[in-house]
Amino acid sequence: MPPETKSPQKIPRAVFPPSQTWPVSMKPRQPINELRWRQCERYFAAALEYDHRGIALDAVRADFLKGRYAILPGGQSALLIEPATINGKRHLHLYLGGGELREIVDVLVPRAETIAKYYGCWSVMITGRKGWAKALAHRGYLAVEKYSAWWLVAKPVFPISPKDRTKFMSVNNFSLSPKSVMLATDTLASDVRDWWPSAMASKAAFVPHLGVLITGRAWSDMISACLNYSLFAPVRDVDGLVPAFPSICRQAYREGVALLAAAQPGDSYLSDNAAAINLFGWSNAQQRIVGYRFDGQHDFGPAALPDGIHAHPQFSGFPAPLSEPGPASILRDMAIRQHQLELCRPIEERNAIGGDILIWTLEADAAGKVTSSVRPIHRFDTYEADMALIEGKAA
Repeated sequence: MPPETKSPQKIPRAVFPPSQTWPVSMKPRQPINELRWRQCERYFAAALEYDHRGIALDAVRADFLKGRYAILPGGQSALLIEPATINGKRHLHLYLGGGELREIVDVLVPRAETIAKYYGCWSVMITGRKGWAKALAHRGYLAVEKYSAWWLVAKPVFPISPKDRTKFMSVNNFSLSPKSVMLATDTLASDVRDWWPSAMASKAAFVPHLGVLITGRAWSDMISACLNYSLFAPVRDVDGLVPAFPSICRQAYREGVALLAAAQPGDSYLSDNAAAINLFGWSNAQQRIVGYRFDGQHDFGPAALPDGIHAHPQFSGFPAPLSEPGPASILRDMAIRQHQLELCRPIEERNAIGGDILIWTLEADAAGKVTSSVRPIHRFDTYEADMALIEGKAA
C-alpha cells in the first residue's frame, strides 16, 4: 500500500519490457499459456462484463500471451496478475479476477501474497470496485484512494525494513508512587517480519515471591529473559535484580538483532530506541516501591523512574478528561487515546496497539508486604479484525 503514490491514475500497467516483466520462473510457457488461457477465459470475460470496463477481452489475451500477465488459476476462479513499479518499488497488481468469490478471497489472494513476498514486492494492489476492500478486510486490505470510477485497494506485504519500522510498539503507561505502581498494557503482538498482527499476549509478568513486576516494549524475549532470571535469582528484593538486568537485556537484544538480520538480510538493524525494560518492586533499603528503566539508548544501564504518571508511547494532551476517578481510569483513557492516534496514521506506519487493556498492580502495606493483581478493563474495537488476521495467519 504505497504511501508515496499521490496519483493512483498514473499506476503503470507494465513498467518493464515484455522480456523483463516477470522473473523467469513466472513467465508463461508455450503451449501451456494457450491452454491456461482457454481454461480461465470465461472467468475474465465475466469479470469484464460485471465491471463494465472499457477493455476488450482479446486485448487482455494478447497482452497475456506477450508475457505481461501471469494467470493464477483456482478450481472455480482465476486471477490475472502483473508486476508494477511505483517510485522505484515493485508491487503485485491483481489486474483481473473472476469466478467463485470465496475461492478468490480464501485461496487465490493468499497465494498472490506469497508470490508477492517471494519476489520482494512492497504490496498487493487491486484496482476495481470498493467491494474488494470489504471482501478482503479480514486479510488486512483497505480502500486507499479513488480515481475515476475505480478504487485502489491494497495491503502491504513488505512495508519497509525493521530498522525503519522499530517504534514504541506497545502501550506501557504507568503510575508510580511509594506504596503502589499501576501499569496499563495492551495485548496485541506483531510479527517483526511483516508488522501485521501475529498473536495476543501479555506485555508484563509478576515475580510474586519478590513482589516484582517486569514489563517492556518491542522485545518480548527481553521480558522472558529477565523473568527467567528473576524467578531463581538469590536476591531478597528488587534492588538485588538491578545489577544483573543490564547484561541480560544486552544479551537478549543482541540475539533479537541476529534473528531479525536473518529474517531481513542486509538490514543492520541498529535502531535500539524501542527496546526497553521497566522493573518495579519493593526496595528494603528505600522502604518503598521503586521503578527502574533499562533501555537501548543508554546501553541498558539502570535509570531510576520518578513518581508520577508516565505514557509510552508518549503523546501530548494527557491525561484526557476522565469518565471516572482513579489511576486505572487515567491509564485506560490514555491507552484509548494512543490507540485512536495510531488509527489516524497510514496502516504501514502504525504501531501495534490493540487487543485488551490490562491493568497490573503492586501495592505495599506499611510493613512492606506486597500484593499483586492483574485484570482486563477494556477491549479495543479493532479486536475482532485483529483476531481474524491472527487466526488466518495461524491457519
